[in-house]
Amino acid sequence: MDAMEGWGEFAVAAAGATGALAGLVIVAISVNVTRIAASKPLVAGAAGTIASLVQGVVASLLVLIPEQSRAALATELLVSTLIAAAFYVRAIAIDVGAYRRRDGMTGPILAMVIALSVVQYAPFLIACGMLFADLPTGLFAVAGGVILLVAVSMLNAWLLLIEVVRGNE
Repeated sequence: MDAMEGWGEFAVAAAGATGALAGLVIVAISVNVTRIAASKPLVAGAAGTIASLVQGVVASLLVLIPEQSRAALATELLVSTLIAAAFYVRAIAIDVGAYRRRDGMTGPILAMVIALSVVQYAPFLIACGMLFADLPTGLFAVAGGVILLVAVSMLNAWLLLIEVVRGNE
């Protein structure tokens, strides 16, 4: 039995859950799209949150591809992780600019955004290294990454919606 076997059920459940959550976040954003579109930090944060959930879907689907090598999976994960992380790099740059302008961004919030952005993608980079080294345990890092993305994305979605409501006051 190959070490990649047995991950199918997890990957199917994770892809379905993260896909559904991405859809719900998009619906929530669409309800407040005018307010969100008026703020560069909110647009960037929304894009980053959706990109993270899409990364969860993509990573889960990649695990489901049959008969691929660990190196192939690592390469696919690395590319998808870098693309998703680019959305957060942009969001961080915009948030740093807002902080410097004293435009509603506080130091502790900026630090939290940066920390969560880094932490949510770290398991995928660790998984890539493990999979490139042909270690089947890299799949545990993928699973941890998907779970962490869901948690961080839900927190980010909640904070985004709170910011929209605060903007209405």
